[in-house]
Amino acid sequence: MSVLLWVEFSSRLGIPQTMAKLIPENERDSAKFEQTAIGLTLIISSLVFVLFFLAAPLLSDFFKMRDTTNLFRLAAIDIPLYTMYSVGSEILGGHRRFGINSLRVTIYAGTKALGILVLALGRLTVAGALVVHGASSAVALLFTLGQVSFRNIRPLAGYIRPIVTLALPMGLYTVGWLAIMHLDLWCLKIFGKAVPNEVYGFYVAATNIAKVPGVAAFSMTAVLIPSISKALGGNDYMRAKGYISGAFRFLAVLLLPSCTLIAVTAGDLMALLFSENYRSGGLYLSILVFGTGCALNFLATFCAILIGKGEAAIAAFITLAGVLVGILLNFLLVPKYAAAGAALAQLATISMGAVLAGNLVYKRFGCFMSFGTVVKVIVGTIAVMFGARVVPAEGYWILPKIIILLLCYGIVLVILGEIKRQDLQAFIIWRD
Repeated sequence: MSVLLWVEFSSRLGIPQTMAKLIPENERDSAKFEQTAIGLTLIISSLVFVLFFLAAPLLSDFFKMRDTTNLFRLAAIDIPLYTMYSVGSEILGGHRRFGINSLRVTIYAGTKALGILVLALGRLTVAGALVVHGASSAVALLFTLGQVSFRNIRPLAGYIRPIVTLALPMGLYTVGWLAIMHLDLWCLKIFGKAVPNEVYGFYVAATNIAKVPGVAAFSMTAVLIPSISKALGGNDYMRAKGYISGAFRFLAVLLLPSCTLIAVTAGDLMALLFSENYRSGGLYLSILVFGTGCALNFLATFCAILIGKGEAAIAAFITLAGVLVGILLNFLLVPKYAAAGAALAQLATISMGAVLAGNLVYKRFGCFMSFGTVVKVIVGTIAVMFGARVVPAEGYWILPKIIILLLCYGIVLVILGEIKRQDLQAFIIWRD
C-alpha cells in the first residue's frame, strides 16, 4: 500500500496539482487548461500502470516480500483510477468548489470504509483490501465525472508547456513529500534486519493512527494554493496574508492538543483499535504522532504557501533534501534502536523540513501567528494533558474521554479569550 500510494502521487508528475494554481490565474482559458491536464494525466497514468504491473516481481524481491507479485499487480489497477480521480479533484479545487470536493472525499472514504466492513464480516485479506481500495477510487471517479467534463481529453499544444513548466517542480515536491511520509517504514524494512515480523505490524498500525491528523494538511493544501494564487494574482497581499494567518491559527488550535492526547493515550488506543497485543506499539505512536501527525501538517502547509506564491521549486528542494536527511538518520538510528529509531528519524526529518520552510514563509510574509495564540494553545494543551493523566479510562471509554477532554480544551480557549464568536467566520472565509 505504501509503495502504491507513493507511485500514484509521484507518477502524476505534478500535472493535476497545477490546476490549483493555473485555473485561478487564467479563468478565461481554464477549460483548455483542464482539457490538457486531463489528457496528459490519462496518458501518463496508463503508462505507469503498465510499468508497475511489469515491475511487480522486482518490487516483491526488493522489499523481501515473498509471493506478493500478484498483490502488486492487483494494486496496479488503482493507478489510473485514482490518478484520474485526483485530476478532477484538483480542477474542482482550482475553481474553489470546496464543498463539492468535501463531498467527493466523503464518498471516497465512505466507500472504502463500507468495503472494509464487509470484508471484516467475512474474510479479511490483503487482496480483498486492495480490491476495495480500487473500487473506492472507481466510485469516487464516477462522482467526479458528474462534476468535471472528461469529454475532451486531447492535450492542446499551446497549453502543454505552461502546465509542464509548473508541473515539474510540483511533481518533484510531491515525490519528496510522499517519500518522506513512507521513508521510515521502508528504511525499517531495509535496515532493520533483526526486527521481528510482528514489530512491522505494530509500526504500520501506529503509522495509520498517526496519519489521522494529517487530514488537516490535505484540506489546508487544497484551500491555500488556489486561494493564495488568486489573491496574489490580484495583487491583494493583505488577503493572502490573512489566509496564511487563519490557516496556521487553525492548525495550532487543532493539532497540538489532538496530537498530545493521542501521544498520552497511545498504548490504550493501539489496544482498542487493534488488539491488546498491539499495546507495545504505543511507543511508536507517541513519537510518530508528533512527526507524521503534527510536523508534517505544518511542513505541507508551509510548502503550499510557497507553491501558491510561485516558488514550487523551493518547496521541491526542501522535501527532496528531507529525503536525503531521512535516509541518513534512518541508517544511523534503525540498526541501533529498531522501530523506535525509525520513528525518531521520521520526527527529526519532518521537523527540520518544517522549520526550514517556516523560516522562508516568515521572511516573505512576516509573522503568521500571534504570540498570544501560541501561549493560550500551550496552556490549553497542558490542561488537556493533565486531564488525560488524571482521569482513568479503559477500553471503549478511551474515545469518550478524548472527546470530553477536547471539549474542555475548547472551553479553556473560550475562557482565555482565544475562541470568540467571530471565529465562526473562519468557516466561510474561503468562499470570498
